[in-house]
Amino acid sequence: MRKIKIIFLIPNLKIGGAERTFTNIINNIDKRKYSCILALYKKEGYLINKINKNVKVINLSASNSFTAIIKLVKEINLHNPDILFSTLRYP
Repeated sequence: MRKIKIIFLIPNLKIGGAERTFTNIINNIDKRKYSCILALYKKEGYLINKINKNVKVINLSASNSFTAIIKLVKEINLHNPDILFSTLRYP
């Protein structure tokens, strides 16, 4: 069975409800069924150290949603995910 590819998009992993939710989902999702990539505007925040080492983390090095989208399109074309998931307003 083919794994479902998911890119999780969030600006950073500073402490907050959405950030903690992403951390919990990514660390506990069934790795036999899903392949997860975490895309961050900036690879920063307390919770970055809580992400399992086997999760691919992409640092978009973006200061805002506009520049993040441009870089995210490249990542989408490269990884061809089945799902792009975000919970925050601007992403």
